[in-house]
Amino acid sequence: MAAGGHVAGRRDSPRGPAVLDLGAGTGHHLAGVLDALPGALGIALDTSRPALRHAARAHPDIAAVVADVWQALPVADAAIDLVLDVFSPRNGAEMARVLKPGGVALVVIPTAEHLAELADLHQVNVDPEKVERLERTVGAHLERQSRELVRWTMDLTAEEVAAVLKMSPAGSHRRGGDPPRAATVTGSVELWRFRRSDTRASS
Repeated sequence: MAAGGHVAGRRDSPRGPAVLDLGAGTGHHLAGVLDALPGALGIALDTSRPALRHAARAHPDIAAVVADVWQALPVADAAIDLVLDVFSPRNGAEMARVLKPGGVALVVIPTAEHLAELADLHQVNVDPEKVERLERTVGAHLERQSRELVRWTMDLTAEEVAAVLKMSPAGSHRRGGDPPRAATVTGSVELWRFRRSDTRASS
């Protein structure tokens, strides 16, 4: 795990794509992408050192770096082929700066249906302005290519429900004293794909 400095720059030798995960947490999503892209290099950025320790072990090709995604990212200009942002803060200007021309950003946001069956156990609601804010913050810097709804169901044990509720931000907004029970839970997200065009400035 590293902290500070530029961790990715232009590489002289041919290699697979460079994938940057913003707010990577334990690296679960990044590891899955790297499994699908043999030879790729993954960079996990997060402010949580405990989470990044897990991320560094999630895949042999992940470099875990402590960084605040709202600040200037410790990544060189035009060094990244793919940016991932799953339920994380979205710094559109920095995404555009670090992406190569033609590079892609995949942004995942929850819908109002996401984990709806657990709503009586916490006080977290999806911001109704989330879509508009995404278009304003990321769309101002990158070209939107597609928007796709992805929906699935999960049969969770009581222990898995408890683990979901511990995740931020739901973990800090628990209500009710009854222990969680096993449940079938809906997963519902929107997957947005943005691209840095060759002519769009990255500043």
